[in-house]
Amino acid sequence: MASHNFLLALLLLFHFQKAEPKSMAMASGDSCKRKCRDIKIPYPFGMNKEHCYLDETFEVKCNHSIGSTSLAWIEGGEIDFISLPTHSLRIKGVPHVLFHR
Repeated sequence: MASHNFLLALLLLFHFQKAEPKSMAMASGDSCKRKCRDIKIPYPFGMNKEHCYLDETFEVKCNHSIGSTSLAWIEGGEIDFISLPTHSLRIKGVPHVLFHR
């Protein structure tokens, strides 16, 4: 299961690089919440409203547990870090792997 989530996360990271600028501008409006406590939620991920994320595979929900915050991902797993510049998505319970170019 963990390897399935890891592969799915990699595929999604490559997929959202193709997002159209028009969609990004639409999702960058003030009505889209872009943080879950200290976790930044960059487009194409989003929550609450359909226009805030690329499609339903990128919808996340803010999860406040006692002492921790994470994003509940519709595709399964909990995300605790997203970075577009480094093409990183960290899912709780999946080992961290570093790739060098």
